[in-house]
Amino acid sequence: MRRTTCILVMGMTLLMSMNSLAQHVTWLGGMTHYSWSYATGVCVRDTLAFAVTDTTGLRIVDISDPANPQEVGFYDTPGEARGVAVSGSYAYVADGNSGLRVIDVTNPSLPLSVGFYDTPGYARCVAVSGIMRTLRIISVVFAL
Repeated sequence: MRRTTCILVMGMTLLMSMNSLAQHVTWLGGMTHYSWSYATGVCVRDTLAFAVTDTTGLRIVDISDPANPQEVGFYDTPGEARGVAVSGSYAYVADGNSGLRVIDVTNPSLPLSVGFYDTPGYARCVAVSGIMRTLRIISVVFAL
C-alpha cells in the first residue's frame, strides 16, 4: 500500500494528512499560527515545510513529527510572498512587487537573505529544476 504525505496551506493553518491511493485520508496534525497572514504557497524538503504568507514572508516549519509541527524559523520579506521553491541550501521566494528573493536556509532557524532580482511586474510563482550552478530568470507574457 502506497502512502503519501500531503501538506496543505489554508489561510493561517498548516494541515498535514496521509492518504493511501486517495481512498483514505487520515488527519495527522496541523498548526495555526496567528502571526501568519494569508498563506499563499508551500514547498517541502525532507522534514521541513517552507510556507510563504502574503505579509509575513517565509515561514519554516519542522514536520518531522506530523502530529506536532513546529515553526523553527522565518524571514520577513519586504513584499507579498506568493510562491516558494527550495533547491540545495536556498529558498527562492516570488515576492510580489519586490521580485524574486533568494534566502539561504542552511540554518533553518536563522534564514538569511543573500540576493534578489527586481522582476518587471508582480512575481507570483517560482519553480526550480535540477542542480543549479547559475540562476536563469525568464519572463513569459501572454497577450490576451
